Amino acid sequence: MLESEPILLAICLVNFLVLGSARFRALIRLVAIQGWLLGFLVLTTGGLFASPWRVWALALASATLKGLVFPKLLQNALRELDVQREERPLVGFSASLLVGLGLFVFSLKAAARLPLPSPLVLRLLLPSAFFTMLVGLFLITARRTALAQVLGYLVLENGVFLAGLALTREAPLSVELGILLDIFLGIFIMGLVMYHISREFDTLDTDVIARRGIVGRGVLVDAAAYFEAVGRPLDPAVRVALGPGDLEAVLGWEGVGLEAGDILLLRTGWLRWYLGLAEAGRRALAG
Repeated sequence: MLESEPILLAICLVNFLVLGSARFRALIRLVAIQGWLLGFLVLTTGGLFASPWRVWALALASATLKGLVFPKLLQNALRELDVQREERPLVGFSASLLVGLGLFVFSLKAAARLPLPSPLVLRLLLPSAFFTMLVGLFLITARRTALAQVLGYLVLENGVFLAGLALTREAPLSVELGILLDIFLGIFIMGLVMYHISREFDTLDTDVIARRGIVGRGVLVDAAAYFEAVGRPLDPAVRVALGPGDLEAVLGWEGVGLEAGDILLLRTGWLRWYLGLAEAGRRALAG
């Protein structure tokens, strides 16, 4: 299986290119190339599996999802998000390449020390898996933009896929394809989340979003005090429907205005009334 070694080296090279790339379009293409390389790797390591149809099914599913479907979803998200590059990474791109070199050396040493029941068919398979997983984790933690972190998640999953090829001989095909479908669903949901975040915020910088909060402010108004003041006290034992006019009156009385994304909390006096009930009264409400 000597023809598989160049593919593993190419996968590691793609990892270094991912670490040094700032433009999202280039990053998506690199992740797509890595997906195709994984598909070819499955074909060249077909001797690890018992049945040829299983080899072709896994290779086709891997190359299609990782090389075509996932990149297409991310390219669509990129067009909607109107963001082109990672502007302020936590770790610079030159420093990221140095970190990547350290991760590569660490992966080689860690794989060599790992006790395995039988020697691997491909010596570089397990180190490449470790290196790819570590690069994915590094992207998730060292990049601020949500899209870059999603790409890091994809690279991490590629490493898990490589580790599965290295350590698994006869895992059921349904399990492997199920994992790919789970990743497909995850990327689809992440794309939707990024789209909706971009509609609410002017940035995908997760550091900025964390400081500003993903949700709006909480606005607490005392509806019980307002209705008491206007001579219409609320009876907590009786269900009362408050319309938009009532809410506007309470907000005006409190001198509070609402903004998009705010969470409105109303104090109605119900909790104080409930705590004042006897045990029998509370049981009657619960029943």
